[in-house]
Amino acid sequence: MKLRQYSLIIILALIAGLAGGAVSGWIFSMVESKEAVSADIEIIKLFVPIGSAVLLAIGIFVSALMVNKQIATTQQWNRRKSAFDVAASYTKEIHEHSRKLHEMGACFHDPNQTCDTIIGSNSGNAQEIEYNLGCMLSLLEEMALGIRQGVLDNDIAYDLLNLILPDVYRWGMPYIERDREHSETAYIELEQLYERWQAKSKAVS
Repeated sequence: MKLRQYSLIIILALIAGLAGGAVSGWIFSMVESKEAVSADIEIIKLFVPIGSAVLLAIGIFVSALMVNKQIATTQQWNRRKSAFDVAASYTKEIHEHSRKLHEMGACFHDPNQTCDTIIGSNSGNAQEIEYNLGCMLSLLEEMALGIRQGVLDNDIAYDLLNLILPDVYRWGMPYIERDREHSETAYIELEQLYERWQAKSKAVS
C-alpha cells in the first residue's frame, strides 16, 4: 500500500514537472520568435524556472493531499471492520455466558433483579454464576478500553451491544461493587462507556 502511495506522489510530481517544462519551452519559443527588448527577455527567462518550480510544488502538494485522504479512508475502513469483527466476537461470547445465566434464573431486563438475587436463590451455583458474570463484564471492559483508545469503532459497537451492555452493567452492579472493595478502578472503562451510551440513547430518543 505504501509503495503504491509513494509511486502516485512521484508520478504526479513528474507530471507537474513535465507540465512546467512544457510551459517553459512554450514561453521560450514565444520570446525567441519576437523581436523584444533584451532586458524584457532576461526578466521573462528569470521567472520561467520559478514558474516551473511553483507548478512542481503545487503538483506535489496536491498529490500529497490525495494520498493522505486515501490513507485516512483506508484506516477508517479497517478500524470499522475491526470493530465489527471484535464486537461480533464479544457478542457471541457474551450471549453464551448469558444463556448459562438465564438457565439459572437470570433476567437482565428485570429492573427488580440483580446478580445477588439469583445467587441467593441458587446458592449451590453461586460460583458458576459469578464466573459467567465475571467473564461478561471482563469482555465488556476490554471492549470499552478498545473504544476509548480508538482501536474499536464506537458506533459499530453501540449498534451491536447497546441492548446488552446497559442491562448487564446494572444487573451485575453488586458484583462490580464487591470487586471495587479491592480495586477502586475495577470496571471503570465499562462504567464510563455505560454513561456515554446512556447519554447517546437519550439524545437519540
